[in-house]
Amino acid sequence: MELRVVLVRPLHDLNVGSACRAMKNFGCTDLRLVAPEARLGFQARLYAKHSEDVLDGAKRYESLAEAVEGCDLVVGTTGAPQRFASRLRACVPLPKLPGKLKGCRKVALVFGSESNGLTEEESKECDFFATIPASPEHAVLNLSHAVAVVLYELYGAPSVQGKRASRLDLKQINTLFTARLGSSVRNKARVAKAFANVLARSDASHEEARALLAGFAGLSEAPSAGKPRGKRVQRKRA
Repeated sequence: MELRVVLVRPLHDLNVGSACRAMKNFGCTDLRLVAPEARLGFQARLYAKHSEDVLDGAKRYESLAEAVEGCDLVVGTTGAPQRFASRLRACVPLPKLPGKLKGCRKVALVFGSESNGLTEEESKECDFFATIPASPEHAVLNLSHAVAVVLYELYGAPSVQGKRASRLDLKQINTLFTARLGSSVRNKARVAKAFANVLARSDASHEEARALLAGFAGLSEAPSAGKPRGKRVQRKRA
């Protein structure tokens, strides 16, 4: 499994450099920076000691969507899971994260800005969130510490055979489901969101996703409710 660390709008050179060192400690070298505010100068290199190659190889992007392109799964991180519970977003404690990554080839681990984390729009790019269990009196970890703890938890995690459903397939399933919600559903947006969250938590395989796509696509061919089926004309045998 390939891990990609994505830092969104990091503010301080110290944290970026320390994150590079933590990545190298756990065999991860793919660093993506989204609109970094840190200068990435002397202090970043100082704290990236013996891992300057990770810092030098970091790729920059203007949006989170660009930074996570090509990944099978995008995992956001947060020290305030209550932010996402109110919007029915899945949030799992870190020790359960390895089990959620079964069948994945490329996984993006997203860490928000030190000041205010991820924005509402950025959170929508994440398939679900992971949180590090910590004291409720001081639950938010320093950025580089969070990177180290998450990578430690995933380091050496056994790989699971089987291909996971792609993000594109899951997106298409959600689109088909939403399009087929009847007029009797009052709050379609809420129902669609709940379905998307349940689907994200299901860890669907590639085969399951393809079966669901075929099923939802087939619904358009089914007779409408209350509409009588056409009678079959039986041919007489000669």
